[in-house]
Amino acid sequence: MACLWRRSLHAAIALALPAAALGQAASKAKSPPALGIVEELRVPLPDARAQRGSALLVGADGLMISIPLWGGEMVAFDSTGKQLPYKQTIGGPTDPEIRYAERFGWVGKTMWVWDPPSQQIALVDPQLKVTKSLEIPAWIRPTWADRRKYPVFARMNPLALYPDGSWLVGPTNPKSLVDTPDYDKTKTYVVRITESGSIQRTIAKVPWLPNAARGVPAEKGKQVSPRNFAFWSASSEGSRILFGIPSTTAGDSNHVLTLINEKGDTIYSRPMFFADPVAAARVGRDGSAWLQLRGRTGDRTWLALDPSGRVRGTVTFENNTFIHDADATRIWTTERVGNTQLLVRYKLTNAPPPRTPAPSKSSGRPRPPASASPSSTP
Repeated sequence: MACLWRRSLHAAIALALPAAALGQAASKAKSPPALGIVEELRVPLPDARAQRGSALLVGADGLMISIPLWGGEMVAFDSTGKQLPYKQTIGGPTDPEIRYAERFGWVGKTMWVWDPPSQQIALVDPQLKVTKSLEIPAWIRPTWADRRKYPVFARMNPLALYPDGSWLVGPTNPKSLVDTPDYDKTKTYVVRITESGSIQRTIAKVPWLPNAARGVPAEKGKQVSPRNFAFWSASSEGSRILFGIPSTTAGDSNHVLTLINEKGDTIYSRPMFFADPVAAARVGRDGSAWLQLRGRTGDRTWLALDPSGRVRGTVTFENNTFIHDADATRIWTTERVGNTQLLVRYKLTNAPPPRTPAPSKSSGRPRPPASASPSSTP
């Protein structure tokens, strides 16, 4: 029990690790092994509006839901790839129940969809029917007892919903109505709130970093590395939340990766070196972490960590393929070929990929090995 207690440090402490500690992180390690994949399912998806394609949500029973990012038909497939006989329209001129799907996940067997234009979180049953609309609170606010700990927040980004009715959110646009000496303005907060917007407790604090925002030019004579951006992502049911906090030291590509549970207890916190910036992060259905590295080859290499934080290996796809969920044995992706988007599921193995890959049908150039671990990642 003592060992478990030591691992249950609050995430707010783990995420505030000083730059000096990051500088002491492990130096460059050898390249992780390449993992093998075997395609086991390929299904065309319905057309989505504006050519933005669809995202994918995978249920515990293997149910796969395709969510159009800019409107269209939300459809479902069973674990064998058979399309099920129900759908839900997102967007369009006919006053749909869901106008836009910004983010989504699971609360039990119910799907939730954050719909900012409608100021709601829609609850959707397994037949894709909207069963309830939860109104977005006008303010995210502290209780009276905690009025010195937090300001009020005008907006929020939901990360997860839980069976007890609470939400995991990242509140934004703080407005101080009274003095808040306990509120750290240098941090981004991740908190649990009630459905009405009352803050229950802090789950994590993510430090702001001294760099330019994306799209903003650096100061004259000063270089800004994209590696200096923090990232975080939650699993679809909110039981695991991953944070990546980079070093603030110039030229230092070390990060601290921290995985916490829904209560804010630390599962692991470890230093890692990335030769290339992290472009995207996913938390798999089993608590594994999948990090897309931004390299120079034009392909997408994903680094896989098991649920304890140990590096398992890498998987590389062409840049028309994106991972949406994964576990120890499978990867769920979408792939665009011309104007068609496909749902593709792979079986994952520890065997290395074949040395001589087949030509890609989508781009006309050789497809990279099914998980090559290149010296320069995409």
